[in-house]
Amino acid sequence: MARRYSYDLRMKIFKEVDDGLSIVKACKIFNISRNTIYRWKHLKWETGDIKAKPYGPAKGYNAKIDLKEFEELIIQSS
Repeated sequence: MARRYSYDLRMKIFKEVDDGLSIVKACKIFNISRNTIYRWKHLKWETGDIKAKPYGPAKGYNAKIDLKEFEELIIQSS
């Protein structure tokens, strides 16, 4: 499983890169992969922040199907 980096560390790395430190040097100093920084950059572009995405199962609709409702839907559409 991937390691979760703190928001403070992410901000510190971005500050250093914004101040002129190359991504390659930042990776060596902070011992993280280039791909991780590029994913964070994409996340910042996509959402406006570099906070980690919520961990755990996706929230939203219940995955269980109500059999009665499904049968009624089939009958109605026939």
